[in-house]
Amino acid sequence: MTASPPLPPDEIARLEAVRSFDTDQARGRLALDRVARIAKWLFDAPIALVTLVEDRHQEFLTHFGTDLEGTPREHSFCAHALASSSTLVVPDALEDERFKANPLVLDDPNIRYYAGAPMVTSGGHGIGSVCVIDSEPRAETDPMRMAILVTLAEIAADALEQTFHARRLSNSLERIEAMLGKLEAGKKS
Repeated sequence: MTASPPLPPDEIARLEAVRSFDTDQARGRLALDRVARIAKWLFDAPIALVTLVEDRHQEFLTHFGTDLEGTPREHSFCAHALASSSTLVVPDALEDERFKANPLVLDDPNIRYYAGAPMVTSGGHGIGSVCVIDSEPRAETDPMRMAILVTLAEIAADALEQTFHARRLSNSLERIEAMLGKLEAGKKS
């Protein structure tokens, strides 16, 4: 039996932060694609993801090396990273009690190695992660690579927040334009 990830102490506020993002708008963002591509290159990993961890599901906002677009949260390595609120490194998932019975370890994509850094909003809520995955175990813990992975997670979180704020600004401008239109129509009557 796989160990379900523990819930972060701020789970309710964290989920509100996750829900504030328009995932359709976030998916396909060039900045997120670049973040995942850099992580894949940096670790020479077959899979790199930018994830958003929802209440029951983990969505892949961008993914290289897999056709999966998400997983159930209970199978999510990234949810474990969020709960620990620090970079999570799993050198060999078959040797880790939390993951050795996980379907993602026992079947496609056969995860053995995982390194993921939480994406944290400016409000301090972990919303997902930037991670790399390999089907081979690794002893990878190079401090420089891990520091760069953390920076990539910060960049991804910033990109998501900028998308959210740009959408809010656009909605506000549309409301103001509509009010101005009504004002103009009232002057003409």
